[in-house]
Amino acid sequence: MKGNIFYAQSGGVTPVINATAAGVIDAYNKNKKSFGKLYVGKNGILGALNEELIDISKEDKTQLALLKQTPGGAFGSCRLKLSDFKKSKKDFDRLYEVFKKHNIRYFFYKLDQTGNNQKQASALLGLSYDQIRGLMRKHGLRSRSLRS
Repeated sequence: MKGNIFYAQSGGVTPVINATAAGVIDAYNKNKKSFGKLYVGKNGILGALNEELIDISKEDKTQLALLKQTPGGAFGSCRLKLSDFKKSKKDFDRLYEVFKKHNIRYFFYKLDQTGNNQKQASALLGLSYDQIRGLMRKHGLRSRSLRS
């Protein structure tokens, strides 16, 4: 079974956020044979935590084509701060629960690279290899080595 993709965005809602979403959608459409569905989180990472996933295949293609030229954030955003793994364990567990339920194996997160969102990026991207493997084992997910 092909894995699904989840994309979320955080920070200020600007045309740049829509352009990034359009780029992810375009890349997905060019490589559909390799993946299952593309989901976008309604209001950023909250979409995963609240299980509010937007299935891009069900969206109007004409509207999606306009994303690059649309101001604001078409899918919403949030400024939820996931702190380090230990402090946000409940949220991280929920992410893995939703990802497993929807066969999400690929996660792209567009972060506003200013201020407090850098801390969030560190929390999401700064998990150690062993923490990621431990969470995956806990939730019955398999992984290939991330080390080269």
